[in-house]
Amino acid sequence: MEKKNKAEELLKKDGEEAIPKGSISQFINDKEKEISEIILELSQDTEIYNPKQTFNRLKKYQSSLQKKNKGRPLYSKITKKIHDMDENKKNNITENLTKLISFTEKEKEDSIFPIIFKIYDHINLAQFQELEIKQAVEDAKANISAMFENSEKKFDEKAEKEKIKAIKEITKNINDESRGAQRGYVTTLGIFAAIILAAFSSLSLAKNATEGNYGDLHGAILLNTILGTLVLGLIQMLLSAIFKMEGKEYHWYNVVLSCIALWIAAAAAWYVAQ
Repeated sequence: MEKKNKAEELLKKDGEEAIPKGSISQFINDKEKEISEIILELSQDTEIYNPKQTFNRLKKYQSSLQKKNKGRPLYSKITKKIHDMDENKKNNITENLTKLISFTEKEKEDSIFPIIFKIYDHINLAQFQELEIKQAVEDAKANISAMFENSEKKFDEKAEKEKIKAIKEITKNINDESRGAQRGYVTTLGIFAAIILAAFSSLSLAKNATEGNYGDLHGAILLNTILGTLVLGLIQMLLSAIFKMEGKEYHWYNVVLSCIALWIAAAAAWYVAQ
């Protein structure tokens, strides 16, 4: 009962007894039908719209109010109708309302002006709300689009920075490796040059020692063996340096084995010379 009284309060006109005793549901259905027919008429093409028809319908509605079947237009129904229409019909309503107001002024029927004013006001309000909603949706889309564009731009900038950084690091590593390789080549060539120089120097020394000790074969053997030992040691040191540059381990027992082999050969030559 309390809910029914509240519904009656919402549907009644200010300061007036609104709904006759009976079915509220039927009353609401009648009001929806009436307002739907009025909005449908107002949405007709402006070339065929007849304001007199709407005017008569409003007069009939006004007459029903005078018989105590009073109530406000269902604004929610007006709003739904406006939102469901296409743009052409919305434009037709605006122009046809202007025609209806002009026709009513000519007929001098001031009694229905409040109803026309309410319908006119709420139609404009519904259209304004729809524009606001559309604008809000467009703004939201624009904001989301801008957000994604900014995020994508920041991501691209970050990716570009990482790409440049990676290229710089790779270039630096290549340059470092290239310089290292060049130094290694130069060092290797220097070592081989030293080995060749040591070999030829030892041959020259051996020749001079042999010539200086001509007739003393044992002395020549001993001197050449000592020189050979020194040359082998120098060569082994140079080879050790090469291995170290290549990151490999060089075993010094090669020097010992080479020297032992040299001294064995020298001992054999000494024995033969006796």
